[in-house]
Amino acid sequence: MEHEPLVETLYLDDAEIETSKFLAQKSFAKWQDVQGHYRNSINSHLVGRYGEVGAERYFLNNGLPVQPNFYNFDNDAMCDIDTPLGRCEVKTWTFDFWQDWGRAISYSQLPYLKEKADFILWCGVKEKAEMVRVHIFGWNLVSEIESVAPRLMGPSANQVNNYQLGLESVRSLDDLWSL
Repeated sequence: MEHEPLVETLYLDDAEIETSKFLAQKSFAKWQDVQGHYRNSINSHLVGRYGEVGAERYFLNNGLPVQPNFYNFDNDAMCDIDTPLGRCEVKTWTFDFWQDWGRAISYSQLPYLKEKADFILWCGVKEKAEMVRVHIFGWNLVSEIESVAPRLMGPSANQVNNYQLGLESVRSLDDLWSL
């Protein structure tokens, strides 16, 4: 079977956009008063949900049966999507922040991530009017995150200690199928 090139681009349909908005509202309501690993806003939840919904469709479009756990609000200890390739966590940024902020896992989040996922799918989102475009840039094993030294990132008043992979370290989607 022929697989997708390095970057897969998906346009979410109306139902997927509405599902993402619903899920974002639910997750933001659950977590709005909790200090998390990242900025906690309705928009950050929405960007993440767009990525998860896009990733689910990516796997299904490629004939891979999946169990999308991101619909389950009661068990945050589960990965976002169970696949025959392994347990997938989806990490998503807007296009505006992908170059500088993308491919990052907070220092405090890594221990939890190692418990629940085998690999990370890296996504970017561009939202314009009623159109949502999800790019799946590639993937990495969770174990590869520790290969880079954590560093402080962000505005001086609100820096976060992150592991951030360089763009050159992101694995091609073509390689994902050999897991």
